[in-house]
Amino acid sequence: MRSQRGMTLLEISISTSILGFLVFAAATVAKVALDATGDVVVLDVADGVERRTDSQLDGLLLSASQATLQGIPSNQGSVAETMLSGVDYQDLRFRRVVGFLDGALTYEPANGTTPMRLYRAVDSSGTGSLALENGGRTTTLVADVSGLTFLRSGSKLTVTIQHGRHSATTNVHDLVLRVP
Repeated sequence: MRSQRGMTLLEISISTSILGFLVFAAATVAKVALDATGDVVVLDVADGVERRTDSQLDGLLLSASQATLQGIPSNQGSVAETMLSGVDYQDLRFRRVVGFLDGALTYEPANGTTPMRLYRAVDSSGTGSLALENGGRTTTLVADVSGLTFLRSGSKLTVTIQHGRHSATTNVHDLVLRVP
């Protein structure tokens, strides 16, 4: 019997090919996993923004009085009118009910003062945002808003927010106003 040392060239070639294939397969799986993770992060961020917007709108509008709803129609004018069912509005003005005193509802802001206002603010570069105006202060609620409409249908208020320069995504927020 002859003792054999080492491996033949054929064995080395086969082993190298198998090892190369396994390394390539592992790299491909790792890349696919990283891509999928990146997609999940992007979707999760977008979902988080939408949930935060829903929460902000709920907090602002669930106590809004239906009797105080006003808006500027999307297709005309710049004067606020009492919100009618079935009409698209470009901004929303409202008062929230904060209490009950001497047989009457108490509003915030108080009657006789400027109501709260939700609208699409546009900066000097043409970028829009969903803004809240309250007592002379303006707060940006959502950035990168290309379109905004408010539609009332009875006690239901639908807020449609279009994001991106080319209306890439549209989020619809439905709220049922419970305060007359």
